[in-house]
Amino acid sequence: MPHTLNGNDAIGKAQTGTGKTAAFLITIFNDLLNHPIEGERYLGEPRAVIIAPTRELVMQIASDAEELGRFTD
Repeated sequence: MPHTLNGNDAIGKAQTGTGKTAAFLITIFNDLLNHPIEGERYLGEPRAVIIAPTRELVMQIASDAEELGRFTD
């Protein structure tokens, strides 16, 4: 994670349940929290985009993001 927390890209392959989703979500949350909005923005304007190959994976990532995000302000 230090690699991605420094703003670098990463690619990885691992078995289910090893924390791949958490690793990139934590990096995104860290960046969003450390760089708050400073100017006027449109309601609903995205600050991050996550793309996944299937709807099921998108739903799983969204659920994981909600769980991890509930611990932020």
